[in-house]
Order: sequence, then structure tokens, then C-alpha cells
Amino acid sequence: MPEKPRFTIVAFINEIGNHSYTMTVLVVSKATGEIRYRFVDEDPSFGPNGDPSHIAIDTGQYWLASNMRAFGVKVKHSLNAWDRTEDLNLFLPTTNALLRVVKDLRVASSSMRECMESHEMKRVISVAKSSSYGLYDLFVKTTRTDYVPMMANDGCSFQEVTRSNTIKLQYAGDYYAYPSDFY
Repeated sequence: MPEKPRFTIVAFINEIGNHSYTMTVLVVSKATGEIRYRFVDEDPSFGPNGDPSHIAIDTGQYWLASNMRAFGVKVKHSLNAWDRTEDLNLFLPTTNALLRVVKDLRVASSSMRECMESHEMKRVISVAKSSSYGLYDLFVKTTRTDYVPMMANDGCSFQEVTRSNTIKLQYAGDYYAYPSDFY
């Protein structure tokens, strides 16, 4: 943890059966091994985008208040060789608990197939100056490029159509709420 160098973050995925998973996140003292914070996902996720293939800690600059820095846990999923997604969960250490304030925000996806409709999507999160319930709002900028196949005499080419938009997520008291039409 960059702002608390005496602690380290540990995260792992548990398969609980039938392509369902839970996530455990720990903040552990480097000196003693004592667990300072523990988050165990009580809401199993089903792998509609494939089974988790990679998990990584994201220590980006997620300052959600002047004295509160969140960290992320990114989970990559792969349904097959050409369909991939990456989700971000943000965790906020408080006095008594480790809160998951952003759950499974899709930050990247791609589906790249030869001579078939394909896409790439990336999301970037930035912190706003406005706030709700004591935490800063988040801006989520989405850029999506769709690749539309076009057949020609010399094979297949693609027409690229790129669009982007930005939405604001507001803290709802215990998590950041997504608009109903977000995905």
C-alpha cells in the first residue's frame, strides 16, 4: 500500500463451483503477518465472460476524499482466445472495515475475430471535485471501437467506428451506483 508501506495487499479468487467465484482481499502487516483488513465477497459472481484468468492489485491514485485513498483489484476473464474482459473493484480502508465501493466495473473488453464484427473497449476513471455522501464523484470515460467487416476482392478489411462518452458515478452511501443503462 503506497500510503501505508507497513502493509501489503493480498487478493485471490475462490471457485465455489459451476463457474461461480468469490474474491477475498486482505491487507496484511508486513512485520507481523497480522491481517488488518479482510474482505470476503458474500455475493458470488458467475463467469459469463469466462473464468478468471488473472488477478492484479491496482494502486492508482484513487483519492476518494482528501484523506482516503482506495486501491483496486483487477480481474481478467477470457471466454476463449478472442473474447477478453477486465473488471475493476475498488476497495476503501476505513477505521473498522475494508469496503468495496466499486464492484466489477468493466474497464476493458475486446472481441477480435477475423472477418467478423469485433470491438475493443477501454474505460478510464478520474476523480471529480464534486462529492456525494463524503466521497468524491468518479468520471468514467468509455472509448469503444467497433470493427465492421467489409469484403473485397483481396480479402477482408474493416471499417472502424469509434465513439466515446463520459458518465459520472456518485457514491450512494455504501457503493458507487451505476446508471441503469451503463452496460
